[in-house]
Amino acid sequence: PLDDANNPWRGLDPYSPGEHELFFGRDAALEELRARIENNRFVAVVGASGSGKSSLIRGGLLSLLEADAWAVVESGRLAGDPVARLHEAQQRLAASPAGQQRLLVIDQFEDLFTECDEATRRTVVSGLDALVGAEGGPTVLIALRSDHERAAVGEFGDRWAAVRYLLPDVNRDGLRSMVLGPARAKAVFFE
Repeated sequence: PLDDANNPWRGLDPYSPGEHELFFGRDAALEELRARIENNRFVAVVGASGSGKSSLIRGGLLSLLEADAWAVVESGRLAGDPVARLHEAQQRLAASPAGQQRLLVIDQFEDLFTECDEATRRTVVSGLDALVGAEGGPTVLIALRSDHERAAVGEFGDRWAAVRYLLPDVNRDGLRSMVLGPARAKAVFFE
């Protein structure tokens, strides 16, 4: 029966790495993001609220990277004490085996602009710059709602254009796959 335990669709909740078998419809975006992560030290996924940024990262990309033996650490939301969260995430990344590719993920990066004062924002941005610039440092991936992009440009300046990945709209085939793929994975059939 189709109940909460067997529901293959997440609605507006993001997919998690453990639900990658239910993540469909974003193949091209997933491959493009993966290529960017493999070739850049800092990437920002930008899109409207509810557009699937978190699902693309958590339900798609992280599973692929973990299968390729990347060390992945999610910082958690930056509300509260973002400096402490980033420090703790750095410590977890530092514990990964030498030579292993490492990724720091910061979802809902807009919290930095809505929840933090200017001094905290500058400390976090400086810390991220230092991480990305350090030899052997991790790759940093952030997800940002597009309505806060102006604030990000204000903090990152000219560097923003090079790191920005605008999540494309889902096309008709992708939308169909988003509906039918999870249904097939959970053995739900439509007539």
